[in-house]
Amino acid sequence: MHCVACLIFVASLLIRTEPLLGDEPTDDQLQFAAYDGDTKTVEALLRRSPSRMAVNKALYDATLEGHQDTALALIEHGADVNFAGGNHNDTPLMNAAAKNSVEIIRACLRHGADPNLKCDFGWTALIHAACNGHLEAVKTLATHRGTRINAHDRYDFTALTTAVSRGRAAVVEYLLTTRADPTVKTDRGETALDIARANVKNADSSDELRESSRAIIPMLESRLRTFHQ
Repeated sequence: MHCVACLIFVASLLIRTEPLLGDEPTDDQLQFAAYDGDTKTVEALLRRSPSRMAVNKALYDATLEGHQDTALALIEHGADVNFAGGNHNDTPLMNAAAKNSVEIIRACLRHGADPNLKCDFGWTALIHAACNGHLEAVKTLATHRGTRINAHDRYDFTALTTAVSRGRAAVVEYLLTTRADPTVKTDRGETALDIARANVKNADSSDELRESSRAIIPMLESRLRTFHQ
């Protein structure tokens, strides 16, 4: 009898393929699970037909935290890849760009994400990626058809000038091989080269920023010599 009971218990564990779900509203559970990256629970909750808003918010949270599998499950379920959330109206694509989550970026773009949407600061996904120095994310976005390489924020910073201001040398080097315009000026009238030179001279610049800016200056000078040819 003991062996039979054990077999029944083991069989019950094998049959139970879904996680145990609590009594809280499905929408709330979905958002908590997405934020935690609990893909198995998210998939189970999606079968309970949560509200469209909950699904969209869940995707926002999953991309914000960089939970790739969870985000992909939500995208495949039909979550809105252009949903704007958080304090600054960032989209899942922007979150993925800031996290260098390349697979999520690709999935968002495949499902119709607009790479040219802007958050409250005027940043596109490409600017988010460039600011953080995420080269793979920058490449993925920059090579997507329709991405505006020279889109600017509310201070007229582009992905290139943002990367220069942060000393992201690898990103600057790559962007200079694209349609990025090194002659664009910020609202203060500064070009990318002006910003790089100022970084070197600025007493408040870190040693790392000065060093990377010194490497960036000849890149920009070289590109400017051939830009209008």
